[in-house]
Amino acid sequence: MKTINIKFVVIVFVLFSLFLLTIPVKAETIIYDNITTSQYKTFKIVDDINIKYINDYTYDIYINSSFLGTYKKEELIYVPDNSSVNIVINGGIKTDMPAITDYVKPSITLIVAFFFTFGVFIFVVIWIIRKIWRI
Repeated sequence: MKTINIKFVVIVFVLFSLFLLTIPVKAETIIYDNITTSQYKTFKIVDDINIKYINDYTYDIYINSSFLGTYKKEELIYVPDNSSVNIVINGGIKTDMPAITDYVKPSITLIVAFFFTFGVFIFVVIWIIRKIWRI
């Protein structure tokens, strides 16, 4: 009977272990208990408007009339196969345009300030001119 060297066994075991660590392993992300990503279809919302400064859209996703979640553009969305998908924009497009009252209030303030500043002065000048003409 031949004896096996212990060093040789350890070296073979280490090399075999390294070989096993480098083999690629296929795995799937489990989303629910028994449903994996292979049973889902994926899609992304692409912004076709191409407006540079308006990109803060949030989209509400409904699957078969039940709420799935709120997503932004270019996010990966998992949807069960053969399901009805509704995409709803969460709100209107937010811009930096103020309301019309933000333009009217400064104008009214300027007109009132003009009348209080120059109106009193003009009233005093007219009062002095009338006094002078009566003399």
